[in-house]
Amino acid sequence: MPGSSGFIEQIKTKYFATKTHKDVPQSKYLEPTIEDIRRTVSKVYKVPEACLIKLRRGFYNEARDVAVYLSRLMTGKKLVEIGAAFDIANYSTVSSVIVNMRDRSKADRVLAKKLKLIELGIKGQRQT
Repeated sequence: MPGSSGFIEQIKTKYFATKTHKDVPQSKYLEPTIEDIRRTVSKVYKVPEACLIKLRRGFYNEARDVAVYLSRLMTGKKLVEIGAAFDIANYSTVSSVIVNMRDRSKADRVLAKKLKLIELGIKGQRQT
């Protein structure tokens, strides 16, 4: 890919779309990485990135669910790939998290606003 990494990041930020376009293979380079999403979510929720990966049965981890949800929404990666990035063994668990977060964000305006702010932060985090 031509151009310096700074230039590439500037283009990613400026022209990023939520989905890649199947007719434009290079458009996949505009999407954020799951690592970008995890980093931003951990900053917003003020938790270490490791907390987004570990699962504690019986404890709700909103930050982790937000990161999983945004990973699917913003990268379009397969459920299995997202699961691997968050140490989730079953793709059906990833799917459940995504459906639950979508439903919660429709019912909870505060959560919906937080999701939008995080999404904007991910899109613009390298625009400096």
